[in-house]
Amino acid sequence: MQNNATTDSYDSEIAPYGPANQARNGGVCSAGPVTLASGADVLGNVQGTSVSQFQGGGTSIAGSVLEVPIPDVFEPVDFSSVGSNNNLDIERGPVWAPPFYNSSTRDLVVNNGRNLTLQSGTYHFRNMFLAGGSTLTIDGDVEIFIEQEMRFDNGTVANLDQRPENFRLNVGAGPVNVQGGHNLHAVIYAPEATVEVANGTGFFGSIVGRTLTFAGGGGLHFDESLIEDNREPGPSKLVF
Repeated sequence: MQNNATTDSYDSEIAPYGPANQARNGGVCSAGPVTLASGADVLGNVQGTSVSQFQGGGTSIAGSVLEVPIPDVFEPVDFSSVGSNNNLDIERGPVWAPPFYNSSTRDLVVNNGRNLTLQSGTYHFRNMFLAGGSTLTIDGDVEIFIEQEMRFDNGTVANLDQRPENFRLNVGAGPVNVQGGHNLHAVIYAPEATVEVANGTGFFGSIVGRTLTFAGGGGLHFDESLIEDNREPGPSKLVF
């Protein structure tokens, strides 16, 4: 964590994130080392094989520090369990532009200022890209399985009800990159992928990655309502 990256928590079942709905349970934990630098602040606990705060970096940890690795309990995403999906329900888009979803490559691409809405359902892609000032709107309960790369780069994701549990992203090999200065309400489960959140992106929900780099302002706001998630657990779900 660096460049004024911060963590805290809130409860989306109570209200949207804000001064009246802010708590100090934005924990960071690792099976390896954790490093804070350049104004990184954790409003929560930190756990890892080692916890380093660069001297003079203006970092802080509000909770406890435990230099013990977390257990390796995160199973890889099981793509064989996806079964049927709603890929073919994705709108084609303007006649002058290529379709958002390419059934041959199994890639979803939203770019060049275009706008796509995903309705409730399960989707299964090889890669997923958002770029070029485009908007992806999540309208309902959406779960996405991505075998390889997920990149949200200078686009906007509008999760209409702002409930992270209603936008679940399960990623395989990765990498995962989220940047562009917008707010993202989601659950990212990518235990085998490198994950980077950067350039002022505000992230609301939870993240699991093989590695996590968080930089450039914004904020990582853990949604405490996920702790009470009663969906059936499975290898592709994050269960607290």
